[in-house]
Amino acid sequence: MSVVVRLVDGRETIAEATREVVVDRVGRVPFAVTLSELGDIRLWDVDDPNLYDVVVSVVSGRRVGHETSTRVGFREARFERDGFFLNGRRLQLFGLNRHEWYPYVGAAMPDRVHRRDAEILKYDLNCNMVRCSHYPQSPAFLDACDELGLLVWEESPGWDYIGDDAWREQVVRNVEDMVRRDRNRPSVIIWGTRLNETENDVELYARTRSAAVRLDGTRATTGAVNSAIVT
Repeated sequence: MSVVVRLVDGRETIAEATREVVVDRVGRVPFAVTLSELGDIRLWDVDDPNLYDVVVSVVSGRRVGHETSTRVGFREARFERDGFFLNGRRLQLFGLNRHEWYPYVGAAMPDRVHRRDAEILKYDLNCNMVRCSHYPQSPAFLDACDELGLLVWEESPGWDYIGDDAWREQVVRNVEDMVRRDRNRPSVIIWGTRLNETENDVELYARTRSAAVRLDGTRATTGAVNSAIVT
């Protein structure tokens, strides 16, 4: 069969590549497809959040057996000693923490309320960044951040506690799940790989950082708050 990958802007195909794949065993068959000659790509920016779609089709003969689409954006985000730079331009970051709990509905907010939160942060409070504390938040909220140009600091779930070995293994899996789910989002510029308000644990947080870098080496990793010890 063939795997066809297209970079799409609306109805226009910007780039396309095809890879022949032989499936001769049960299970996963890894392969890679590279899109090149992308032409005059418009970069994603807080003031111009331009988005594209990557459409992947599995073709057997002339029949499309399966097709899926992922939205992406192109941008460079890097932290230097003298500040944060987006697409080579130094950008002063201004943002707030956000929980996705809401009076009367808790964590069961509808998508329109998630989007409204992003709009309030962006337009009413003049934020250009939000910290998702302290867990990966609703795809509806992150969709809005991609579309509105709101930068995101995304964190793995947990706070104020480190458990036993089985618990630590779950922490590493949580980081992997977070990165796999949201690594195509241009709004996400930081992975929070240290759990909020926990004590130093060099071995655990070396593992979580390594997991994030292995799955996505393009973003910074960090943690927010060290444990507060009260005597």
